[in-house]
Amino acid sequence: LVLGLGLITVGGVLTYWSLSLISESGRKTGIMDYGLLMEHCHGKTAAGFLQGFVITYCFGSITAYQVIAAELIPSAISDIQHGHSITITDSFNPERLAVILISAGVLYPVCLIKKTEGFKHATLLSLASLGYIAILILVDLPI
Repeated sequence: LVLGLGLITVGGVLTYWSLSLISESGRKTGIMDYGLLMEHCHGKTAAGFLQGFVITYCFGSITAYQVIAAELIPSAISDIQHGHSITITDSFNPERLAVILISAGVLYPVCLIKKTEGFKHATLLSLASLGYIAILILVDLPI
């Protein structure tokens, strides 16, 4: 648990740092649009590829956080403590599917942020969400 929370913390800090660098580059060049900034720094083709990668990465990350952190970890810990084997089909039900789909639908627009100024707020929201999920996991742990 401590190592996992440490990895989440390191990942959050590194994400905040890298997005701060992007924001600083935008301020220095005067370009506040993420796509235009990448085009200015790396060229038109690289900017197109990068935007595709960013959208794919963000959507995948949001989905993974929701599935793994909020749904599977408490079930896995409970199963391990009670001596049950863990399979994906055992811990999957329609209610969890609904939560995953609603979460993905609500969080997907965050993936589409184009202005570098918006990343600062999205990162703080992301860190707050990870903290909230960590608290939920701790509360749901069977004692």
